Amino acid sequence: SFLNNYYRLSFQNLNKALIQSWLSSPLTHVRNIAGNAFVALERPIAIASSGVLTGDKQQIKAAIAMFDSFGQTITDSFAVARESLKYDESIVGGSKFHDYASKSTKEVENLLQVASNPAEKFAAKSLKMFHDYTNMPWLSWSGKGLQAGDDYFKSMVARMDLRYQAAIEADALEGVTKGDKYKELLNNKIGPKGEILDSELMRSATEATFQKDLEGKMKKIADSINDHPEIKSFIPFAKTPHNINVYAVEHIPFLARFTQEYKQVMKTGTEMEKAIMRGREAIGGLLITSAFTAAATGNMTGNGPADPELRKLWLRDHEPMSIKVGNKWVSYRSIVGAELLFSAVSDIVNIWDMLPEGEGDKLTAQLIYTVANTATNRSYFKGFVDMSEALDVKNLSGKKMS
Repeated sequence: SFLNNYYRLSFQNLNKALIQSWLSSPLTHVRNIAGNAFVALERPIAIASSGVLTGDKQQIKAAIAMFDSFGQTITDSFAVARESLKYDESIVGGSKFHDYASKSTKEVENLLQVASNPAEKFAAKSLKMFHDYTNMPWLSWSGKGLQAGDDYFKSMVARMDLRYQAAIEADALEGVTKGDKYKELLNNKIGPKGEILDSELMRSATEATFQKDLEGKMKKIADSINDHPEIKSFIPFAKTPHNINVYAVEHIPFLARFTQEYKQVMKTGTEMEKAIMRGREAIGGLLITSAFTAAATGNMTGNGPADPELRKLWLRDHEPMSIKVGNKWVSYRSIVGAELLFSAVSDIVNIWDMLPEGEGDKLTAQLIYTVANTATNRSYFKGFVDMSEALDVKNLSGKKMS
C-alpha cells in the first residue's frame, strides 16, 4: 500500500542522512584508514611469523614478496579508489554496512506516480525533495569517501595476496619469474576497473576491511535490523563492529582457537589463511606482553577505573586508551583489534594497585567494564549509545536529547 511504502522509504532515506552525518567527521575517516592500514600491513607480518614458528622458509619468502613493487601496488590501489568515487556502490565488492547509498530513487518516483489524492501527493513530493537533497554530492561525500577508502585497501590486500601466490607458484616452476606469474594472476583475477573476480581474494579483502558477511546468530540479528528501518536508525552498523571484535579475539593466544572463525580456517582454509591465524596469535602474544610492560611502568592506560570517584582522580593526570610518548599521551584507539587488548591489559594492571587487599574480585567487574566500554566506544555504535541515553528517563536532559 501507499502508506507502507511511504513509511519504508521515509526511514530508508532518513537512515542514509543519519549515516552520512555520523560518517562526516574527519576523525571517522582517519580511524578507518588507520585501522585498514594496520590490518593490511599486519597480514604479511603474520604470515612471516607463522613461517618462523613452523620453520617454513618458503612461506617467509612469499610473505616478503607481498611487498614486491609496493609502490606500484599503492598506485594501482589509488586508481581503483578514484574510480570508486564515480559509483554509488563499491566497484571492488563488499560493504561495511547495508545500503549506505539509497537505492530508492525509482521507488520514490513510483510512489509519486501512484499517489491518488492530494495528501498522498504532498507526502510523496516531500519525500522526493528530501531524497534529492540527501543525494546531493556535497552531502553524500562521507559515504562515498568511506567506500573509496575501503576499495583502496581491498585492492591493496588483493594485490599483495597475488604477490604471495605468484611467489609460491613461481618457486615451483622453472623459468618463470615472480613478476611474470603476478601479471598472469592479475589479468585472471582482477577486472579492468579493479573488480575482484576471485572468491578467495574477495574473502581476504573483505576480511581485512571488516566487511566479511555475518553468519549464524549475528546474521539473524543484522537481517532483523535491516528489515526494521526504525531500529536501523539507532543501530546502523552490525557487520563491522562484530568483525572488529572477532579480529581482536583472534590475537589472544589460545583463546583465539575457540572462535568459530579460527576453527573454520584451520579446517577448510588455504595455507595462507592458516598462516595468518597462527601469526595473529603470535603477534597478539607480543602485543599483550608489551602492554603489560608499558602499563606496569605507567606508560599505557586503558579506559580507567569504573568507579566514578576513582575515575575523577585518575583523569587528572591520565588520558584514556593512550600511550605516553615523552610527556604527551597519544591515543591508540585507531589500532584496530589492539585497542581492545591494550585497554583490557592496562586496566587490569592499573586497577590492581588501587584496590585494597582482598578486593581482587573487583578486577572481574573492571574487565567487563573495559571490554564493554572499548567495544561500544566506536562511531559504529554511536546510534545505539544515543538511543540508550535517550531511554534513560531518570538522567534525561535537553543536552542528551539534542
